[in-house]
Amino acid sequence: DAMLAHRILALLMVAASASAIQVPRFAPRGAARFGASPIEGDSRGFFPLMRESVSDMFSEGLTTAKAAAKQAAVTLSFQEKMIAGATARGVSQTVLHPIDVARTRLQAKGVKKDWSPKVFLKGVLPQVILAVPAGAFQFVGFEYCKEFLPKVLPGPGLADLRSLISGAGGALAASVIRVPQEVLKQRIQADIYPNLAVAFTTIAKKDGLPGFYKGYTATISRDVPWNAMAFLFHAQFKRVFSVVAGRPRKDPEN
Repeated sequence: DAMLAHRILALLMVAASASAIQVPRFAPRGAARFGASPIEGDSRGFFPLMRESVSDMFSEGLTTAKAAAKQAAVTLSFQEKMIAGATARGVSQTVLHPIDVARTRLQAKGVKKDWSPKVFLKGVLPQVILAVPAGAFQFVGFEYCKEFLPKVLPGPGLADLRSLISGAGGALAASVIRVPQEVLKQRIQADIYPNLAVAFTTIAKKDGLPGFYKGYTATISRDVPWNAMAFLFHAQFKRVFSVVAGRPRKDPEN
């Protein structure tokens, strides 16, 4: 129907908008995540917000869609949240993959200083394959915590704590996929293995399942606080903006 068609179109638009802003390594991922998942206190759904943003960015020809989005109160289903999170993470990480390759090769010892174009595609296959499920796990974990925590930590005074825990919960959920993704991707980027097939079979034969989770503690020690604080500060700055401006926030301001 028309609503389903609009939702599918909006999902494609978020992928395009996310890829357009991926220049630094971490801030764009946060932008994509926040675009894909409404933060506590914002009752509007992801798809109306996305339609309005694209209208502002590209042309006056989408002002009709912008007006319709303002009138529509769409609540994302579980499946839609999962798709939105998976799309946002998959697009943002894949677009930033060449930067990730450069970082890994500069940090690794004994790696040949080869910066030909094909080098920047090293490890892109595990990146593409696993970024999507990692994004899905993260947003499912985040949304579950966000909906569950008000029952055990009620009240507006605990809103920041709920945002902090929700962000941490999303990162922990994503780590189930995120850590094996990093192990495979970085070893290919550092020329330890030539491709995904060799990397996967070698690690599986040599170390079994634990081999894919080497460095797990170090990874979550970085990702969990980072995600938790990112969601927390995003929610706080939204509230501060409304207080300073003396009015509700608009979608581009969010």
